[in-house]
Amino acid sequence: MDTRRRLDRIQIKVTLSGSRAAAARRALTLSTASGARHRVFFCVDPVATTEYGGIAPFDDGIILRLRQYDDSGAGRSDSTVKLRPARRSRLSPEWLGTHGDGVETFRLEADWAGERRVLAASLTAELGYRQVSDVLAGRVPLRAMFSPAQARFLRECGDRPVELDRLRVLGPIDAVRWHPRLPVAGFAVTAEQWTLDESELLELSIRVEPDGAEIAQIAFEAALHALGLDAEAEPGTKTHRALARLLEKS
Repeated sequence: MDTRRRLDRIQIKVTLSGSRAAAARRALTLSTASGARHRVFFCVDPVATTEYGGIAPFDDGIILRLRQYDDSGAGRSDSTVKLRPARRSRLSPEWLGTHGDGVETFRLEADWAGERRVLAASLTAELGYRQVSDVLAGRVPLRAMFSPAQARFLRECGDRPVELDRLRVLGPIDAVRWHPRLPVAGFAVTAEQWTLDESELLELSIRVEPDGAEIAQIAFEAALHALGLDAEAEPGTKTHRALARLLEKS
């Protein structure tokens, strides 16, 4: 395999809010009780955010995220460093040949939302539930949530330096994730809802192989349209829209 051309999957996304999100939950029979509940936090550098006019995470595409699942075994907490958009020219052969070791997972995917198509590179590390709690309580520094490999990934592949010691936490966002039994256009769907200040964002997504992805996107969006679930005109991914609200509140 030529790692220079590596592309693991294409993730095709549709984001819905308000009444459309409620309609999607009904159509796909999604109930809060049947999903995996967790909380989402984003980590930002307040100095860099100020320097970039309050939109640093959007300008440079560097996203630092924590997920905290409950301790009932529904899922494992984790930290993620994501570059979206990522630049393939900054990904060395070593990174392009990396997949994971069971504790850390590297992905190189394309994110498609309507006509927007970007490359996304991410490195996720598993965390214990109490690790996130300790950070939120101030018992452990935030930088401890990111592994040495994640710090190196940022240094080597990001478009700007990130000072992990300056990070602060934004959130939480209450989240629920489902894997509905009902396929859409023959594809297994992942649904994830984020709730922030009583505002809901529901993302429906499928992961497909690069070959035939254009046809898959057309079929997926057409099937959602038949259910009355058209993608919204408001620009931005679920992450972009949620981050914008968190930054406004901070």
